[in-house]
Amino acid sequence: MRASICICTHDRSADARECLEALLPQVAGPTGAAVEVILVDSASSGGHATALAALAEASPGLTFLRLSEPGLSRARNAAIRVARGDWVAFLDDDAVPFPDYVAALLAVTGRVPEDVAVLGGRLVGRFPDGRTPGHIGPRWSMFLSLIDRDADGPCTEGMSLFGANLAYRRAALPPDRPFREDLGRTGTSLLSGEELELHHRLAAAGHGSWYCGSMGAFHKVSAERLTRDWVRRRAYWGGVTEVAMERIKGNGRPRHLNPVKLAASLPVLLAGSLLADPGADRFIRLWYALGALRAGRHLAAG
Repeated sequence: MRASICICTHDRSADARECLEALLPQVAGPTGAAVEVILVDSASSGGHATALAALAEASPGLTFLRLSEPGLSRARNAAIRVARGDWVAFLDDDAVPFPDYVAALLAVTGRVPEDVAVLGGRLVGRFPDGRTPGHIGPRWSMFLSLIDRDADGPCTEGMSLFGANLAYRRAALPPDRPFREDLGRTGTSLLSGEELELHHRLAAAGHGSWYCGSMGAFHKVSAERLTRDWVRRRAYWGGVTEVAMERIKGNGRPRHLNPVKLAASLPVLLAGSLLADPGADRFIRLWYALGALRAGRHLAAG
C-alpha cells in the first residue's frame, strides 16, 4: 500500500466530517487499493464522540480508532502503529484537502529521492469572510500554519513545514512513539514542537525534507485566531516550546533565549507594540520572549 492518510481529532466532529467528505471520494475506485484513510478520535467528549463513531460507521473502508486519553502526539503515534502504507500522511481535522490532494500525494511520494523522509504540502488559509485580513503579518501566518508557495523541491534552510499537511516515509520513522508525547497539543494547551523535534531527529539520521506545492489543503482559520488575544497566547507558548525543544536536545538555552538578553528586549518590544506595528510583529515577539522567560514554571509543572 502506497499511503495511509490519517486525521486526528478532538471535540471537532463537524470539522472532521468536512475533511473526510473532501478526502474519501478521492480514494474511491482503483485508488483505494493504494491508499487507506485512518480517523483517530483523541478522547472526544459527549456528542462529538457519538458523531465521530457514526461518521466512521457510515464510511466503508475507513479505519477508526478511539483513544481513552487525549493528546495529538498520542493520537498520531496510534495512527502510525496501525498504518499499512509506505508513507503516513497527516491532515489536521480543520484542513480540507484540495480535490487533487491524493493524486498529488501519490505522485510526489513516487518520485522524491530515497533519502527524503518528510513531505510538507501547501496550506491556504480559509478565513471567515473569504479574504486574508490586512492585520495578519508573516509571523501571525506562521502561527496559523499557513504556507502558500508553488515550489516543489528540497526544503531550504529556515523553511517551515506544518503538521496540518505532512507525510512521512514510514520506514524512516523511529519504531517506538515517533512523536514525543510530552510535546504537542493536549486539550487547551498550546505547547507544540512535536513535528519539529521529530524532523530534527530524522535530519540527524541523514534524511531530507521536501515541499510539494501541488499537495495542498485549505486550512480553516476561526475568527478567534484572528484576535490579538489568541496570537498573544500562541506566541507565548511558542516561546515555551522553543525552550522545551532546546532542553530535549541538551543544548541549554541558546544565546537568543538568554534570560538577561530576553528581559532587556522587553521594554523595546513593548514600546514598539504600542506604536505602529504592521502584522503585530513586535507584539508577537514580545509575548514569545515572555513565554521563553517563563518557560521553566510550565515545563517543571508538566
